[in-house]
Amino acid sequence: MLRRVPRLVSLRRRIHTTTMDPELRLSPDEQQLAQFTLPTFKVGDYVHAFRHGEFSGVVTTAAMSAGRQQRLTLLQRNGREKVCRSSDVAFHVPLFLESAHVHPRDKPNALETTTLARIIDTYQRSVKLTRGAAILRLDQLYDKSHDQNNVSSLAALTDLAFAASPKDPAQRLLQEHATFTYLVANNVHFLPFGHPLACQWVPRPRNDVQAVEFVVDAVRTKNKAFTGFVARAAQRIKYVQHHMDPVLGTLTASQSDMIRQKMPWEEPSDTQFLAFLLNWVRQPRVITSSPHQVVGPAILKACAAYRDALFIDRTLAAQCLKDLGVFRSYDNLALFDDAPVLEPFVWSEQADSHREWMAAHHQHHASLSSEEIGNDDKKWRKTTECYEKDPCDALRHDVGTLNVYTIDDPTAKEIDDGISIETDSSGAQWVHVHVADPTAYLPPSHALTTSMANRVQTMYLPETHFPLLPGPMAKKISLGQKGPQYALTFSAIVTADGALEQCTVRPSIVRNVVKLAYDDVDAHALFNEKKQLAKAQWPPILPFDEPIAHPSASTLPKSNDKGQAATAHAKDMVALHDLVQRHAERRVLDGAIHVTRPDASVHLSPTPLPLPIPAIDASSACHHYVTELPAISVSLSASAVSPARTMVAEAMIMAGRIASTYARDHGIVLPFRTQQWPEESLATRDTLLASRNSSGFVPFGELLAHMHDLPPAATTTAFAQPHALMGITDGYAKVTSPLRRYMDMLIHWQLKAHLLRDKLPFAESALKTLAPRFELKEKLMAMAQQRAQDHWVVQLLHRLNDRDARQWHAIVHHPARPVRTPLGAVIHAADATLIELGIRVRIDNIADAVHTGDVLPVRIASVHTQTARVNVVPR
Repeated sequence: MLRRVPRLVSLRRRIHTTTMDPELRLSPDEQQLAQFTLPTFKVGDYVHAFRHGEFSGVVTTAAMSAGRQQRLTLLQRNGREKVCRSSDVAFHVPLFLESAHVHPRDKPNALETTTLARIIDTYQRSVKLTRGAAILRLDQLYDKSHDQNNVSSLAALTDLAFAASPKDPAQRLLQEHATFTYLVANNVHFLPFGHPLACQWVPRPRNDVQAVEFVVDAVRTKNKAFTGFVARAAQRIKYVQHHMDPVLGTLTASQSDMIRQKMPWEEPSDTQFLAFLLNWVRQPRVITSSPHQVVGPAILKACAAYRDALFIDRTLAAQCLKDLGVFRSYDNLALFDDAPVLEPFVWSEQADSHREWMAAHHQHHASLSSEEIGNDDKKWRKTTECYEKDPCDALRHDVGTLNVYTIDDPTAKEIDDGISIETDSSGAQWVHVHVADPTAYLPPSHALTTSMANRVQTMYLPETHFPLLPGPMAKKISLGQKGPQYALTFSAIVTADGALEQCTVRPSIVRNVVKLAYDDVDAHALFNEKKQLAKAQWPPILPFDEPIAHPSASTLPKSNDKGQAATAHAKDMVALHDLVQRHAERRVLDGAIHVTRPDASVHLSPTPLPLPIPAIDASSACHHYVTELPAISVSLSASAVSPARTMVAEAMIMAGRIASTYARDHGIVLPFRTQQWPEESLATRDTLLASRNSSGFVPFGELLAHMHDLPPAATTTAFAQPHALMGITDGYAKVTSPLRRYMDMLIHWQLKAHLLRDKLPFAESALKTLAPRFELKEKLMAMAQQRAQDHWVVQLLHRLNDRDARQWHAIVHHPARPVRTPLGAVIHAADATLIELGIRVRIDNIADAVHTGDVLPVRIASVHTQTARVNVVPR
């Protein structure tokens, strides 16, 4: 029997995406959870690699190169050298020349070319003989990889090795290497899970094997099914290439109907070839060969429609499927690379199970009228399987007529928090942060909590969003509904120097909720503060004017909901702003570092938009041609120049400090957030602190120069730990978004258990295990969301098609260096951020010296929508 290895999140490639947000850098513990780390290869190691073919040999030189990789020179058995990168290595025998595979008489001269070639040849013959001797048992591996229910699962290479663990380590290594070569050659039945060096392989499901074998055989024999499919595909592609708008990717309605009526997929086998190409696009990239990489190009070539393509690869397969109507022209196929992150939400059995539960819950919920849901709390609780009664009913503090201000975008649906200001009889000024209280309804044992723990937080994509909580439940719990509402309130006195005193946490009832919009507050209550905030920014000033849009900004829907007039509450707004500003200034004194960076916000219309299909849907006849495009609007986040937004953000930070202080004073174990400067980065800290202006802002270029030296944020259960970039010295926890973040809800359960004098639902040992995993998922989801936004920014640039007409500005990440183009030419280029759109680009053909932080006028040279890559050149 094979020992099963638990399924891990496969994010080996995606986590290396560079992020300009310091909060998204992974801590060492998170990196260990997230990825397989390439070993450091040394001279004398034996490696089996894949780069423009398959080869193996002994490392004779190993030098560090860009991207934390190594440039390896291998000697092969024929005496010739081969150069590759460390990421090309799929199997590794460390210290090979010191092992028993090398005869003692050869070890003194092992690096001499003739001797080393003979050693390699002898070892490769041993691997081949070992594999041949065990071929019968190897051929049984696939059947043994399935359980009694015919379900396959992930298995380790060690367990797939055909012999029981021998006592001789050298012999065991031979067996593993022989098994590896068998798995690589038998790529119809097995594929690596993540990087092959992680030594984890997964058998393909039997149905998938049969489908792959059908296509491989059809292409090899050029049978009637294959030639018929190619003829029909070529007809569609030729028609689409002739009639589709080359920039917008649209057809007219009559042209779309023409394809549907005159060019149908006539044979059931057509869908098998389409599914084969789709699976090629969906599959994670691996360095070993796959049937799709071998046979897929043959299908594309047979269509005879892409003769001008430089590379017949996965990217071209994606374009082919768009031309064939399987995908929409604007579909974000890069989401498939983020499938492990999206698994709890879409394209998985886990997501399907959640939808089924939600559908069943919705049927129960639909049996209640909206009036019953709003007024009959007891019936609603029973229907949703929640607490029969609020556990903190006897503890709740009624805030009475105190105004609770919820300030958000006018289109926001989930209102997590509200803020209040209060002056007590002694003249002390209190700030109260009232947070929506889902734990008044949901116990830690609720059926939803398992799903929420898997989802971790709400997933926001430009096309759609996947909420943490069911919509009806979130609406009921969200602040701002009619009547009294439950909240968990975090309160403290703010002293004249910005310190927080008498930190308290109380379950509460809020009654007088005042809904306001950010822009309304800025325009009618904090207009003076807005002018001051603009002056506090550090150049370059970012363009926070009208959004860049296609077809035009006017086509996008605008909300008419401005909230209650901010002018009526201007006095409280100004007082609240002054109060939280004291706290912000205190954080600057304690080392906070603020950066205004280009942060794009993407809005689509209409929404939600469907995501790319994960499988061939016969009912749709593979007809997803686009006749109308969604509108795209991109603007830079105005958070840095909006006093209303900075005020709310600072109040949320205050709530996190209040929770942390309260937990420390009462010994409540929580997952706190921390960020600490290591000894080796203290010089970077001092440089950044010296670069700040009086408001704590550092130039974006200065941040770019030191991005790799910034300490990652992490979780801890230790009290009073600092958070360096936020300027917090005595502990911090995130508590203000329980409708959107599971970790916040977990903290609420912990705090309430203490208030009720119950046992804490999560022990410290459990938090030490869970918190880093939740934190890691939050960061990976944020990165996936950023990549999804980048896709639509690139789509917008492609649609604008004004490469020569418009001047853009790019801020340089690093000095120019030589890079190779796809055709092998060498140019000087540098990575940069396009300031107006907040997207990463590459500046090509740089003639003059540039430095990190330089701002260059540029024009768009090329836009690659399939790979979300933008190249610019100096203007």
